[in-house]
Amino acid sequence: AELENLASTALRVTGTADGTSAAPALTTDEINALGITGRQVTNDNLDAVVAAIASQTDGAAVDDVSKLSAVVDTAVAAFDSALAAVTNYAGDSTDDIGLVSGSTEYPAPTEAQYKALGIDVTGFADSADLVASVNTLLASGPVVGVDDASAADVNTAAEVKTIFAAYDAIRTANDQGTLNLLQTDYEALGLGDVVDFSTEDAEKVSLLNTVLDTKSIVVGDVDEWSDLETVAE
Repeated sequence: AELENLASTALRVTGTADGTSAAPALTTDEINALGITGRQVTNDNLDAVVAAIASQTDGAAVDDVSKLSAVVDTAVAAFDSALAAVTNYAGDSTDDIGLVSGSTEYPAPTEAQYKALGIDVTGFADSADLVASVNTLLASGPVVGVDDASAADVNTAAEVKTIFAAYDAIRTANDQGTLNLLQTDYEALGLGDVVDFSTEDAEKVSLLNTVLDTKSIVVGDVDEWSDLETVAE
């Protein structure tokens, strides 16, 4: 059974490189079980690793452990670097934007760095503008780069993906009455510091959805975190 599982994984890995989506989807444990050397696959970087495999010319690029290990190692290194860029830019509770040294701020993360996190940025409408919107959120005081259970943080790629999906939903709502974000989405957007969700939480979430849906007919009215903050206040 173990050999059959390994063979199945290997076929889905090479198939992914050939342009066929793996069914079932590749998992962290399956890829690591192939004997990957160097940097390992984790649940957080899995999407980035699978995307890197899919970007190869064909299955021959990953048809042995050494080749696959090289692809994984490169992808995970890029992932780690990109996540560091995001967390550094978000700063901590003392800085809206992290400081390299003195008063020098870290640069804003790029679209390529978000892609390295396993985020299909091009799958969103107006990807460059969405990246700019997300970066205004990272630069806001409530969102921090360090792992903090009491704050909205971007310590993992999963948290960054939640922010992208939520902000894209706001930017593309276009007054259609379809915006249906949850309280957790608004908290991920850093609005938990602005809105007290401890009382009448459902009503407040519903109101935010209604108002932001209406305002989004002019994207420029919701494209910066300060716009969201103003509505939430």
